[in-house]
Amino acid sequence: MSNVSTVNKLLEQIQALSVAIEEQKRILFDLEQRRSNARMTLNSYLDPMAHIEPGTASKVPHPLAAPMVFLTISRLWHAIALAIPRLWTTLKIEALPRRAGYIEICNLWIQRTQSLPLLLSLEGARGSLLLDPNTQSGLGDPPSRSTGEFKSGTIRHALG
Repeated sequence: MSNVSTVNKLLEQIQALSVAIEEQKRILFDLEQRRSNARMTLNSYLDPMAHIEPGTASKVPHPLAAPMVFLTISRLWHAIALAIPRLWTTLKIEALPRRAGYIEICNLWIQRTQSLPLLLSLEGARGSLLLDPNTQSGLGDPPSRSTGEFKSGTIRHALG
């Protein structure tokens, strides 16, 4: 009889272990799902454009336009945008032919950076005010900067 008792105890033990294993598999599956969800959430923060529908993605403003977009939301956002010099540390001007006022825009932008380094990119086509009409090079009167430094700058123009 002791063999039968031992066999029954072993069968019960095996059954209990099987139940415990199935429970652990459910727990492991739940943990893997939570990890997968956390990764998807992380990816949405690291690459938010990956989850935007194609039609919507074309409506997202260029990152360099952010300060200007913030100015138009409300008075509070306008004040906040003007109070954060880091928003203004990159300036890209795509000069249209005969576009007036670029020096004033540059100077205003530079003032908003306060003392932070500025990444400046000036691009223009033939005949733009950024370029000397005779040589198609140079800036004429570039924007002034009394304090701080320029982080880097590029000047490009089309000869077409």
